[in-house]
Amino acid sequence: MPVHYYAEIEFITFIHLVDEIGGLKLRPEEPIILYPLDYPDFKSSTKVTLEPGVYTVPGNYALAYARARYSDGADFDRAERTQEVIMGFREQLVDFNIVPKLLPNIDDIYQRLSEGIHTNMSLQESIQLGLLALELDLDNIEKGIIGPDVVYASKSPDGLDILIPIPDEIRLIRDEIFTSNDLASPLADQGLSSLELAIAEGAQIAVLNAALTEGLASDTAEYLTQQGLTIRETQNSDILYDITTIHLYNGTPYTIQYLSELMNIPENRIFNRYDPASDIDIAISLGSDWALNNPMP
Repeated sequence: MPVHYYAEIEFITFIHLVDEIGGLKLRPEEPIILYPLDYPDFKSSTKVTLEPGVYTVPGNYALAYARARYSDGADFDRAERTQEVIMGFREQLVDFNIVPKLLPNIDDIYQRLSEGIHTNMSLQESIQLGLLALELDLDNIEKGIIGPDVVYASKSPDGLDILIPIPDEIRLIRDEIFTSNDLASPLADQGLSSLELAIAEGAQIAVLNAALTEGLASDTAEYLTQQGLTIRETQNSDILYDITTIHLYNGTPYTIQYLSELMNIPENRIFNRYDPASDIDIAISLGSDWALNNPMP
């Protein structure tokens, strides 16, 4: 999913921001252990347990709640709590009609907090986005997390406990949240072929000749273009490959699925090189295997 804008907020600034709007309302459903950073230096922490209930808390408690992982669901629960805190901002601003009180002082507030806020949006764009978020009906806000049912436990090569994602299950979550054109996961019964899904995804593809066959990249690019894919560039690779290899720079799972099926690319030859600034989503390094055996005319 392309991310055109971003915003990051530092911990201390987060605390001050929550305090600026009068705190956040939390609703823990089970006892939760927090370590809120103490005022005024925010360096030490005191252990606090919140029992199930409804609380309006200051910024240091809200931050501790968003970061807490001491519950049965550990990191999975923490993802839900983080979203609860984000939605708590909206609730506080709407229910108490705080926005009109903040707007006259927005420049002063921004100047005081801006050092701890990092974004590629202008102040005006941030305000416009915030006002839009306040106008949205809650039923139109989609949320989701990567939960324990879409991963499985495993061990890393050096013996660490890790979780392995189940890609198709995670695609379902992604599509439920982000898809607006009824394009669903390959698991859903939509009647679309892997090629149709890849075309709809519109990935930007670079084709590299990593074999010794002259014209292989240009011929392959022409073939893929005829299939309906988008080829952004072709060139020779600096490295020779026996097996065709894919480097993935942005999340385009349907195109990866189609290419891996078409070119018989094993999973261990698909490398994630996530780079949101990249002009291309996928780079295909054509190996000797593709040069010797392909469906091109």
